[in-house]
Amino acid sequence: MFRVFFLSFFLSQTLFAFVDDDIDGVENSFDLCPHTPFDVVVDETGCDKNRLFKGKLTFEIGVEAEWFESDKSSTTNLYIDYAYRAFDLFLSTNRSSIQAVESNDIYLGVGYSYQREKVFTKLSLGSLVSSSTQSNENYATLFLSYQWKSNLNFFGNYTYTHLQKRRKKQKKYFESVTLGTSYQFNSMLLLSLGYMHETFVAKRMNSKDSVFLTGEYHFLQRYYVVTNYRYREDDLQTFSLSLGVTFE
Repeated sequence: MFRVFFLSFFLSQTLFAFVDDDIDGVENSFDLCPHTPFDVVVDETGCDKNRLFKGKLTFEIGVEAEWFESDKSSTTNLYIDYAYRAFDLFLSTNRSSIQAVESNDIYLGVGYSYQREKVFTKLSLGSLVSSSTQSNENYATLFLSYQWKSNLNFFGNYTYTHLQKRRKKQKKYFESVTLGTSYQFNSMLLLSLGYMHETFVAKRMNSKDSVFLTGEYHFLQRYYVVTNYRYREDDLQTFSLSLGVTFE
């Protein structure tokens, strides 16, 4: 569940802006403070030269519901991300309830972003640092997007996750490949449509395909809402809703 939630958050942070919305001379993709007032003098990062707080801090809380045949599960997520220049550090806590069995997981990760003209790339590495299921989990994610037009973007994402139960020698791994496109209707609304191929390998290989639709709406400058719906070929359905706020 965390992988889908993380991708939705990542899309919301990297695909929403394509121009200089606050007209401070710094393009949105490089602007660490995208909502600077007109009368403020900014530095090369697009932020107030006299500010005390450098970088961008994001808090996001969300809920996710999943249906598969007669089984239902729910997850509550809290995501905290601090970005400064090309680097960011993030923390995620997930509380899940599956058939009345609850679990709590905490993830910690770091990311590095690079942009050259219309191409944006980001590499993220993370680890499960605390879990009630007594398991080890490490993952790596590579994200790539291409700005074809001012309001149209194509993206791809690859995630590799290594799983291992503590005190057990059996190792598992999970891979996912995502391809999609995003369309920005205006400065407030963004829609993304994509395809995801997942492969889980334990004693044998198991692959599943799914499609998803993500919507994002920004309001009051620093707030945003993200919704995501995913349908997998085995009839598993997932719906998530998140509310986020940024401080710069």
